[in-house]
Amino acid sequence: MRDVVPPVLRRGIRRRSLTRMATWDDVRELALSLPEASEHVSSRGKLEWKVRAKAFVLERPLRRADLDSLGIAEQRGPVLAAKTEDEAVKLALTTEDPSVFFTTPHFDGYATVLVHLDRIPRRRLSEVVAEAWAATAPEKLVREYLRHNVD
Repeated sequence: MRDVVPPVLRRGIRRRSLTRMATWDDVRELALSLPEASEHVSSRGKLEWKVRAKAFVLERPLRRADLDSLGIAEQRGPVLAAKTEDEAVKLALTTEDPSVFFTTPHFDGYATVLVHLDRIPRRRLSEVVAEAWAATAPEKLVREYLRHNVD
């Protein structure tokens, strides 16, 4: 019996393109599944998820200065800001996949990476959200979570 390969795969379209990209509902579900995480609306009316009053992921529309530094006229798609362990992690992410992860001069000196939400698969987003939570939550809470949730 012969395997049937969909025509789009035969034409060389990468498998990744068939993966469902993340949404704000995915961010909400993933963030709120973590200990002591809560959802808030910022003073600017944007969504943010916090652990013990510290934001670890948030909705971050691009501002005029961001657009100018990126050389684009308008934002295309939703942008998530996510805390990282340090700037080295931010650099690694932006180097590894610049079509998904990026930064602007506004975030120079900060361990925060920007994510094109409509370009990241949900599975990868789950890692980004969990790592952002771990970078923000108190060490004791992270240790307790890892002790009970490591595969």
